[in-house]
Amino acid sequence: MILIRYKFHLLILLLILSNSIVAQDKDERIEFEKALYFYKLGDFNSAAERFNKLVENNGIYSEESHYILAASLYYLNRYEDALNEISSFLKRYPVSKYLYDVLSTQCIIYLQKKEIIEAENSLKSLSELNLSSEEFDKLIPLMNEVTKSLNFSHIEKSFEQFNNKLFREYFLEILFQRAIDMKDKTKIKEIYLKLIGLQQERNLRANFNIGVILPLNLSSEKVNPGNEILEGLKFVVDQYNHEHDNQIGLIIKDSESENKSISAIIKELVKDPTIICVVGPIYSEAVKEIAQFAEIYGIPIVTPTATSAGLTNLSNFIFQFNPTLEMRGFAMAEYVINKLGLRRIAVLTPSGGYAKEISNSFIRKAKMLGIELLIEEMYDEKALNLMNSLLSLRQHAIETDRMIKFSLDISSLQENKLRRLGLTREFIDSAKAKNNVYSIFELFGKFGDKLCESEGIKTFNRDPLDVSNLEKPLYSIDGLLIAISDHKSISKIASQVNSFNLRTRLFGSDAWYSNEDLLNAFPSTDGLIFTSDYYLDENNSSIKYLKDIFGDLVEIPLSRNVFYGIETMRKIISSLDDKNINRFNFAERIIKDKSNNGLTTQIVLNSKRINTFLNILQYSNRSVEKIDEIKITD
Repeated sequence: MILIRYKFHLLILLLILSNSIVAQDKDERIEFEKALYFYKLGDFNSAAERFNKLVENNGIYSEESHYILAASLYYLNRYEDALNEISSFLKRYPVSKYLYDVLSTQCIIYLQKKEIIEAENSLKSLSELNLSSEEFDKLIPLMNEVTKSLNFSHIEKSFEQFNNKLFREYFLEILFQRAIDMKDKTKIKEIYLKLIGLQQERNLRANFNIGVILPLNLSSEKVNPGNEILEGLKFVVDQYNHEHDNQIGLIIKDSESENKSISAIIKELVKDPTIICVVGPIYSEAVKEIAQFAEIYGIPIVTPTATSAGLTNLSNFIFQFNPTLEMRGFAMAEYVINKLGLRRIAVLTPSGGYAKEISNSFIRKAKMLGIELLIEEMYDEKALNLMNSLLSLRQHAIETDRMIKFSLDISSLQENKLRRLGLTREFIDSAKAKNNVYSIFELFGKFGDKLCESEGIKTFNRDPLDVSNLEKPLYSIDGLLIAISDHKSISKIASQVNSFNLRTRLFGSDAWYSNEDLLNAFPSTDGLIFTSDYYLDENNSSIKYLKDIFGDLVEIPLSRNVFYGIETMRKIISSLDDKNINRFNFAERIIKDKSNNGLTTQIVLNSKRINTFLNILQYSNRSVEKIDEIKITD
């Protein structure tokens, strides 16, 4: 195919040539046109005979005739004769305007003869010409034919012998593809950096591409998380490209419908050196599948949503923009213990599901933080029957509780101590008159035991029979963590906790973030605090503006998944700040980038390349509000 295309190129060249020659000698011109006629007709024997006479005459057409003579001999499969004529031509016309075509023909002949080294030498001669980009592009099929027969080591040595930047870039691209096929991690990095450096010298790196691997299911009309995330990515890229001269492109791969494995997809993307990083996959198992390839190929893999722990341990090029389930448990433990100062905490741990990992990590972190009392009870998340677990929590609460009895014979010294702790005379008198018994935690809060101990106030154990008397509220547990995996369980869980009269602060995981379910369970859910990797502040002017323009451009709603795409691309773009970016320094920059420019969450990576920020939200007065954010410590 290469030779056929090149023959066509020769014929077009000759048509132009025949119209451009000045008729200085009428007889010689007639002879030249006759020779050219036979050549165009495909009668290469007659053409060669006539062009040979013109060469021997050494007239005004000898240079053109010499070149076409060689071409005629080539088409007659007289390769050695053609090469001899080319050799003679190069000596006779060392600065001819036809050198490009003559050397190209020489290269083709050597390829036909399978003399690859000689064909390569023709390319070296071509590389010394002042070629245009168009002329170079026409040589690529020839170079492909040459290099496919050469091994990696030979091409690597040949690269050093070419000074022309176009040729050097071509050989580097070939070497890059070969290194990837060989899975040679060291060579991949070495050659990639050379290739990118050469492109930057030629000012070809003003634009960037980003690979995308998402489960898009494009054959279905149903919108899924992959489609929504993609719309978020595209939206930010479109806005960026509208405002900047340098452009960002998305190379999108549907992991659901591509007729290739996800490892084959990542290899295909890696071979394009213009791709700085890859966004996706979004599920942890898929990230695990390609982690080894990210490490070998040196391509940053940014997963917007994968939450499994240990993913970044699989490769130095895996970046988790969503905190892991483990970190979510850590975050809540740090918040309730360090920020709220809670000391006695209970945990209802589900028997399965990803929420169990959150509960387990909360418990580990709480123990590390030196929690005073930690109670764990299991519950079946499928059955959602918490009765036994909550009854057991009441038992623990009663065992922890201490009581004060108010009677008429209470001493004045005791009264003074109680007043120093904040009780009013009116309250004490009323309690004495009724012989009331109160929990020290109901009276004095979470530090009731410490306060009473410091004042020497006498207390006594709570009546064990109160465990089954659900009308008796219990205050001795400061907080109760219930991690859930499905927001549909909110109403049933909240109502059961409420019915067991545990007067404690309720904490949860991200799955509690469902306005509709929280409202249906109100007031049992009032005051609930939970972590979230997302918070949409409807009153934020930037959010309002974004909703307006997004609605005008995209048919799907501005959802949580869309924002995963938006936040991910905003963070990536913040590290694409100059033309010298490459896969390796991008990986370094995105870790160092501590800027807080998120709209619904912050993305700040720790040394393990995992996002460390989570929102702390509270459901209060029938609405969700952001009350804090927490940066999780390593």
